[in-house]
Amino acid sequence: MAVVFIFENSYQQYYSEFVASRLQINSSSIIFVGYGINKPLFLEKSNKSKFIYIEKNILSILNMIKENRSVFFLKKEFIELKVTDVFLYKDHNYFNSRLIKVLSKINISSHLIEEGLSMYMLKNLKNIKKHGLLAIIKYRFRQLLFYIGGAGLNIEEFGLNPNLKSIHAFEPHLVPKVKCEIKVYSLPNQVWDKKIEANLCSKIKVSKDTKKFGILFLSQPFVLLKRRTIENQLFIVQSIINIVNSLGYNLILKTHPKENKNMYSSLIGGFKILNHLVEPAELIIPNMNIRAIISEGSSTSINAARTFGLKSFILKTDMFDKLEITQFNKLINNYCTIINLDNDGFEILKKELTSDLKEMSLNFNVTKFKTIENLINK
Repeated sequence: MAVVFIFENSYQQYYSEFVASRLQINSSSIIFVGYGINKPLFLEKSNKSKFIYIEKNILSILNMIKENRSVFFLKKEFIELKVTDVFLYKDHNYFNSRLIKVLSKINISSHLIEEGLSMYMLKNLKNIKKHGLLAIIKYRFRQLLFYIGGAGLNIEEFGLNPNLKSIHAFEPHLVPKVKCEIKVYSLPNQVWDKKIEANLCSKIKVSKDTKKFGILFLSQPFVLLKRRTIENQLFIVQSIINIVNSLGYNLILKTHPKENKNMYSSLIGGFKILNHLVEPAELIIPNMNIRAIISEGSSTSINAARTFGLKSFILKTDMFDKLEITQFNKLINNYCTIINLDNDGFEILKKELTSDLKEMSLNFNVTKFKTIENLINK
């Protein structure tokens, strides 16, 4: 018997190793598949588990052929290794959709693990028409390509692949009902391990200011997406810097990898920029002297509150109006404070940051994953 974890970024790699380390099975029976992640970091890992690297390709007909070959390569490997269960974090891109369908034909169960807020949204199932005719045409064309490529009828939503065996979410009661036709299990909220985090982050250097605590701000590429002008974006970030500085904190700005690294060069005040740091924020937070986090809809807002006990704020954007987000709003309200982008909202943010901000807590080393163990051992 062997178990596989498939991941696409450093956070998924961390969480896969975190879960695997708590399963009562031999480490030699655990296989990790890195799909398109940072290859050097991935290959430098060293333990008894087997590692496989699959190159990630940009979606096109030619690359779909390459990914289809990768799927059948993994099928052969999994049969030889007597794999029974595969755990992954995405079920609707071509590679994962095709793999899940192929594995279902040979009685290998596929299980989806929640990675972020997308599990609680319905981006396309009910809302694709709101994005205009061109978006509909592109969406239907991708569906046709996937179907021709053997992935089946694909809906670009987390948790709607009909060949999934189970879904594992931190807040199963908030997963939209349409996604609950497949059994949804609860994941433990305690999701951090200092030892594993240290191994993955040993090469991440984040300077610490011992004189001042920091407030972490995660930007989004709204300028690139043409949802916000650069002047408006700079005004918002500068306003946040002014508020944070007035309370005696530094602002730590982690830019989105897709943003122009020089876009914020004109800002003034006490702030530091973490330009194009590809590691997810969850992996750098433990190395930073911060007391709160502000974002514009990032999953990290929830993870920071859930995992580290940090006070978390989300700036309200048009995303809240365009998505089917009833459950999404409930999730956010459980962990975060929503801030409107106006003077009243900024005053609320200032008031909230004035209150007592607690230090991070990372004492989460006793978590067990009995539900996953039971599924594997069936």
